[in-house]
Amino acid sequence: MFSSMLHTRLKAFLIHLCFSLLIALLALFIIFFLWYPGIFSDELGGFKLFFLVVGCDVVIGPLLTSVIFDKRKPTRELFIDCALIVIIQICVLAYGMHVVSASRPAYIVFIKDRLEVVTPIEFGKDSFENISEKAKEYRSFPLLGPEYVSIAFPEDQKLRSEMTLNSVFTGRDYSLYPNFYQPYEKAFDEIIEKTRALTTLNLSKENKLLLDESVKKAALPEEKIGWLLVKHRFGFCTALINLGTGFPVAYLPFDPDDAG
Repeated sequence: MFSSMLHTRLKAFLIHLCFSLLIALLALFIIFFLWYPGIFSDELGGFKLFFLVVGCDVVIGPLLTSVIFDKRKPTRELFIDCALIVIIQICVLAYGMHVVSASRPAYIVFIKDRLEVVTPIEFGKDSFENISEKAKEYRSFPLLGPEYVSIAFPEDQKLRSEMTLNSVFTGRDYSLYPNFYQPYEKAFDEIIEKTRALTTLNLSKENKLLLDESVKKAALPEEKIGWLLVKHRFGFCTALINLGTGFPVAYLPFDPDDAG
């Protein structure tokens, strides 16, 4: 009898685990292929968040099912128990995905002489106040991966002064105010002007190998690629820029000022 009960519970565990793994695979695709592309899954903690949230959810749901599953229970009671576990699992997963979403790179902003990766969690309530009709497309965060934008600095000197003071006292610069966003391509000339030659990078042997591999994958002559500093909430990395388009062709996981 004990062996039969154990077999039944193991079967229930495996069935629930299979469905949980399918959901986990969908979450994996959304997180790593859309929300945290390339090195951002590591740089911004996508890997840790995925395994913490989705991993726990996938394991705990089937384990709870194996504990409560008992064919001797009335069908209605067994159904309610299983339904409650599924509801709890869905709620945990939904909350976890919300946390992962809030920490994902939403916009990659060219500002002055660098790229800044900004996440939804960094925006304040005032970020979307008095947003102009011109910037209405930036009122909500992109769902299918980070969007490239640049900054249209205001001509009004008073507003510039206010933004400077705001940056000093709150640490929140233009990149966290969508009202100043414009299409990335509009800053093409400035992006190319600020992009530095690969020969200016002072790299360790390991980082030089990473650079050479990325240049090879880009399938562009080395002289057609430059680099820009990338700032994100946990530190810095390096973007390789296609000098023909102004867009990054790869990101490298090292601070260009400390890569030797």
